[in-house]
Amino acid sequence: MAAAAQVLVGSSFAALLVLDRYPFAPGQAARYTVAALLMALVARRLPRLPTWRDAALLTGVAFSGLVAFNLLSLHGSIHSDPASVGVVVGCVPIVLALAGPLARGERPRAGLIAAGVVVAAGAAMVQAGGAHPTVLGVVLALGAMACEAAFTLLAVPVLPRLGALGVSLWTCVFGAAMFWAWALVTGGPWRTPSADEVLSLTWLTLAVTFTAFLAWYAGVRRIGADRAGLFCGLVPVSAAATAAVLGTLHATPLRMAGVVAVGVGVTAGMLAGRRRDTRVAAVATGVTPPPGDAV
Repeated sequence: MAAAAQVLVGSSFAALLVLDRYPFAPGQAARYTVAALLMALVARRLPRLPTWRDAALLTGVAFSGLVAFNLLSLHGSIHSDPASVGVVVGCVPIVLALAGPLARGERPRAGLIAAGVVVAAGAAMVQAGGAHPTVLGVVLALGAMACEAAFTLLAVPVLPRLGALGVSLWTCVFGAAMFWAWALVTGGPWRTPSADEVLSLTWLTLAVTFTAFLAWYAGVRRIGADRAGLFCGLVPVSAAATAAVLGTLHATPLRMAGVVAVGVGVTAGMLAGRRRDTRVAAVATGVTPPPGDAV
C-alpha cells in the first residue's frame, strides 16, 4: 500500500504540467472537496468527529502536506530548479527513519537509517541531472522536505482513533477549506477547465488523492512511519518512468543506477525492520529464533 501510494504520487507531476496555466487555488480546492465527498460515500456513515487535539494535528497535516509543501516546492523551483528541490525532498526517507521511532519513544534503527541514505542517494541519482542549486532554493527545499515529513508524522498519533479513512477524509476537508479561503482572499481568476485540464484534475482527485491517501495512511498504520518512509524514494522513480512513457525524459545509466539503488535500499530496510520485529516478538514470547531467520 505504501509503494502504490508513492507510485501514484510520482505520476502526479505529469498531470500537474497540464495544469500549469489553470488557477492553482480553485483547482486544488475542487480536487480535495471531491475527494472528501468520495471518502464520505465510501465510509457509508457519518465519519467519526476528531477531538480538538486530533483537529489541530490534522490541520497541521493539511497545511504542511497540501498547502505549504506545494508553495515551498514551487518557489524553490523558481529560485533554484526542480531537480535541486527534488534532491533535497528526496531525503525524506532519512528524516522519517529518524523521527518515526523518536515519535514513538523508541531509538532509531541503524539499519533503517542506512537504508534511508541509500534510497535518498538513489532518488538523487534519478533526478539530479541538470541540478543547479542556490542558497535560497535549498532553504525553500528544506522547508518542503520538513512539510513532506510532517504530512506523515503529524498523522501518526491520530491513526489509531480515526483510521486511514478518517485521517484521509478530514485532511481533505481541512485542505479544501484552506484552498477555498485562499481562492476567495486572493480573488484570482476563475474559469472553466479545458478537456485536458478536466482529465488531469480527475486523475489527481481519484488516483493521487482518494486512492493514494487511503493507501498511504493504511500502510503507515501497518508498518510504521519509519519503514513506510522508505517508499518515498519511489516518487522520483515513478515520475521519471511516467515522463519516459510520455517521451519527455530519456533513460540514462545514472538514472537506471538510481532506480536500482532505490530498490536495494527499500528492500534492505524492509528486511532489517522485519528481522528486528521477529527478535522483539521472540523475546516477548520467550522463543529464540534460529540464527539467520529473517522473518
